[in-house]
Amino acid sequence: MASAVEQAPSTHGARVLLAGADHVIQTHMEQLLTRSGYEVIVAQNDGEARHVFESSDPPKLAVLDWDMPGGGIELCRQLRHGKRHRDAYLILLTHWNDPNERVQGLEAGADDCLFKPVDVRELRIRLHLGTQTILERALRESEERFRSAFECAGIGMALVKVTGEIIQINQSLCSFLGYSAEELQQRNFHDLGYPEDTPGSRDLLQQVLEGTHRSHEFERRFITRRGLAWASLTLSSVLDADQHSTSFLVQVQDIAQRKAAEANLRAAHAETELFLQTIPSILIGLDAEGRITRWNPVAASTLGIPFESAVGRTIDQCGINWLQPRIKDEVARWLQTTASRACEDLTFARNKRVHSLGLHIRRIPTEKNEGTVLLVTGADTTERKTLEEQLRQAQKLEAIGQLSAGIAHEINTPTQYVGDNIRFLKESWTGVSEVLQLCETLRREHATKNVRPNLLDQLDEICERSDIDYLLKEVPHAVDHALEGVRRVAKIVRAMKEFSHPGEEEKREIDLNRAIETTVTVAHNEWKYVADVCLHLDESLPMVCCHVGELNQAILNLIVNAAHAVGTKIGDDSEAKGRITISTGRHGNCAEIAIADTGSGIPEAIRSRIFEPFFTTKPLGQGTGQGLALAHSVVVNRHQGQIWFESALEKGTTFFIRLPFHPGAGK
Repeated sequence: MASAVEQAPSTHGARVLLAGADHVIQTHMEQLLTRSGYEVIVAQNDGEARHVFESSDPPKLAVLDWDMPGGGIELCRQLRHGKRHRDAYLILLTHWNDPNERVQGLEAGADDCLFKPVDVRELRIRLHLGTQTILERALRESEERFRSAFECAGIGMALVKVTGEIIQINQSLCSFLGYSAEELQQRNFHDLGYPEDTPGSRDLLQQVLEGTHRSHEFERRFITRRGLAWASLTLSSVLDADQHSTSFLVQVQDIAQRKAAEANLRAAHAETELFLQTIPSILIGLDAEGRITRWNPVAASTLGIPFESAVGRTIDQCGINWLQPRIKDEVARWLQTTASRACEDLTFARNKRVHSLGLHIRRIPTEKNEGTVLLVTGADTTERKTLEEQLRQAQKLEAIGQLSAGIAHEINTPTQYVGDNIRFLKESWTGVSEVLQLCETLRREHATKNVRPNLLDQLDEICERSDIDYLLKEVPHAVDHALEGVRRVAKIVRAMKEFSHPGEEEKREIDLNRAIETTVTVAHNEWKYVADVCLHLDESLPMVCCHVGELNQAILNLIVNAAHAVGTKIGDDSEAKGRITISTGRHGNCAEIAIADTGSGIPEAIRSRIFEPFFTTKPLGQGTGQGLALAHSVVVNRHQGQIWFESALEKGTTFFIRLPFHPGAGK
């Protein structure tokens, strides 16, 4: 078997240890060996010799004197006992007149023995033979390591002549091809490959043999006993002493599983790509710089920008006619997000129409922040927002319709006593008119100095008949009552006007306390028979930026819900009343509203469903299940706020609303 082995070094420069007892003889041998080209290291005893062998680079040749202090034969045994110096070549110097010493020395592990006195010429020859022995040992070990690695390699290996004759082949390659080594060595290696792949393989082999490439790796198919099989080949040229390529080493690795995995990956990628292309939502990929990497057909059709015009550009400069003046800042916030972000109120113009866009931005974890790092999904929400606005108006009209009977009653009561007081004034006017007419007659006669004597008697009679003292007392009260009635009617009408104000697309700053007072007035007939309403409003509360009509609707729903909860607890025939407490305050950058009732509380089992659309605990026909769902939508989706509740059975429930003073302040 051929193997690459280091070139044998010459004797010149070889290192040898001289460890002896006779200083004169040792010095003489040192001089002669030095002149012969050896690098000589001298030791006077076994301790110095062991110190030399324990160094980082001990010599491979050693001449040990039997008579040196500590004993040369004992040092020989110690060196052979240790694994580190087993490959050292040891020559033991023994006495010529004691042949047993030679036998004992060889038994102790010496490679050779010389009789004293030493012939230096013979010593040089023995050292030269020792050098050759060391090289032969290294060669055998190298060949053994190569043979072991070759035979035990997990990949297929073969040593092949340039002509294709297989010199040696390991078991892994035999197992891959499905033939025995004997069968394969009777075949040409070039014939084992699939014919369609052979021309390319021969060209690559020729490049390796010519020295263009020392080695070459490629993939090809083999004809195995089980059929065609893919493998990865590495060809390496093997050079002779003249640096000519006489053979090549082939390494063959079965890549069938990798090929199958690649095929599965391609199929999965194609399936994923098909899914992404057919998903009925906008799907946009952005890299770390905000450039578009993915743009599915829905994005192209919705935004009116084809894939070719969008990819590689930033989303704010790809041709979309955004109506947001600071869209670039918005995209910058997307790139800074670490998890996900919702963007519900983007608008753009297309075909002379304004479209609304709802997007959800999610970061894709990547190791090197390369490729697509942001996935943007969404849809054109124009139609949905139109329907939502129509639904909100319908719900507002529904609420007003439900309150209309109560509001009519609220207006009727003050109107009735306004009418009663005005009728009283009309009926009282006859007597007052007679008194005034008689007073006018008295004034004229007094001016002419001709006052009739009975005129004062007539005045007394008319005042007594008209009960003028009573009228002087009651008419002012009647006027005050009539004015109070008018004020109450005006308050109700004004509250209804503010409550039913048409919704606005843009938010505006409002007095939150005023909005609550208005809503409480509108809902008066809903709660006045079952509860007392207590307002604890923070007068220092700043203005809040919101959609006033939608917020009024949400607060109304919570007040009506509280009134129903209290009414259910106290029953229909009870004269007792519960309490509804509404308070406002400041919490950081947000305004907080609390609406607490003394109802029965919310059972634990249904608390997770309170804000679900169409969920209601009221009897059929008494609730639509939309009130709290609408409140949640208005607070969370339209105002980016928070809504939650705390409840205790038989004690009551408190709903909390937290609204940012300005858009984005509560985030």
